[in-house]
Amino acid sequence: MSVPDCGILQGFPEYWQFSGAVYQALGQIGNAVPPPMAYQVAVSISQVFS
Repeated sequence: MSVPDCGILQGFPEYWQFSGAVYQALGQIGNAVPPPMAYQVAVSISQVFS
C-alpha cells in the first residue's frame, strides 16, 4: 500500500501531505490519532463543558 492509501485508511483527508521518507511517513501515520476519532473526542469534551 502507498503512503496516501494508508493515510486515507487512517482517516486523513486525501490532500494531507506527509513529509520524509516512506518509512518516516508511515511512522507518522501509525503514531497519529485518527482525525475522525480526535474530532469525536473533542465534540464529547465540548458537550461536557457546555
